[in-house]
Amino acid sequence: MKISRNIHSLKCYMVQKLRDCKVMMSSTVYLVRGDKTALIDSSYRFSAEGLIEKMRWLADYDAKNLAYILLTHSHPDHAGGTSVFKKHSPRAMVCCHPYGKDSVEMQGDLAVDRLIHDGDRIDLGDGQILKVIHSPGHSQDSVCFLTSKEKALIAGDSVGPGPAGLGDAFESTQVIDENSFGGPYVEWIPFLGILTDASAYLESISKLKQIDFDMILPGHGVPLFGKMAKEHLERCLEHFSKIDDMIAKNPHNNVDILLREVCKEYSGFGIERLPEEPWNLSEFAKNTVAAYLRRQNRL
Repeated sequence: MKISRNIHSLKCYMVQKLRDCKVMMSSTVYLVRGDKTALIDSSYRFSAEGLIEKMRWLADYDAKNLAYILLTHSHPDHAGGTSVFKKHSPRAMVCCHPYGKDSVEMQGDLAVDRLIHDGDRIDLGDGQILKVIHSPGHSQDSVCFLTSKEKALIAGDSVGPGPAGLGDAFESTQVIDENSFGGPYVEWIPFLGILTDASAYLESISKLKQIDFDMILPGHGVPLFGKMAKEHLERCLEHFSKIDDMIAKNPHNNVDILLREVCKEYSGFGIERLPEEPWNLSEFAKNTVAAYLRRQNRL
C-alpha cells in the first residue's frame, strides 16, 4: 500500500499455533524513502523472503539497497526477519533501542549496528528525517519513528488498542483447520492489548499526545489519518481506563481467575459472545493483567 510518495506499507501473514488453535496473524512493515531508504521492522523470520519479493513488485524497490533496518521493538513479529534482510543488504545498519539489543541478536546471526535513544534523529536525506521517540509499555525497548515530511508516526505496537466497535480494538483471527489452509471461519475477538508495564504505557501515550503528527502507521491493523489519528490516542487511554477499572474493582489477585473475570466483563463493550481462545486466555493476556496488577501495587 502506498501511504505517500515516500512511504510504502507491506503486510505479511503467518500461521501460528496458540494453545490448541492455529491462527492467521499479520504484521506490517514500512519503507521510508529520502535519498536513502529505511525499512521499519522486518516482521516474522519465515515471511522475510516473501516480503523482499513484495517489496520488489509492489514498491518497486530492491531490498539490497537498504540503508537502515530500524526496529520499533524486538518481538519476533517485528524483528524476526532482520537477519534475512541483513543478508540481502549487508551494508544496511540495524538499529534498535538498547533494551532490545540482546533479543534482536538472538533471533539471527547478526549484530546490532547502532543503538538508538529517545530524541535521536536519522537523516535519510532529501529533507526526510526520522525522529526516535522512546515509548515503553508494550515492551521496554518500544520506540516510534516520526517522519519529518509527512509527520507520520510509525508506532509499531506502542499504541492501541482502542474501544470496541473499531477495528483497532480487535484482533482479526482466522482459525485454521488441521487439513485446510483456508480454515472454516474468520472471527473478530476483543483484544486486551499486550503490556509489560502498564504505568509506562500510560506515560508513553500521554507523551505521544504532545507530538505534532498527521497519521499513525501501526505495526498491526490499518493506518489512521487526520482527526482519526489524533482521536486514536484518546481511545487508547479510554480503553486503558476501562480495563484498569475492571481490574481495580475485582478482589482477585490470582491472574488466571482475574483474567477470566475481565474477559466476561469485556462482553459489556458490545460483544455478544466472547471466545476464550486463543488471545484472551493466552500468556500475553496473563502478562498484561499482571502489568495492571503491578501498577495497582497488588502483585
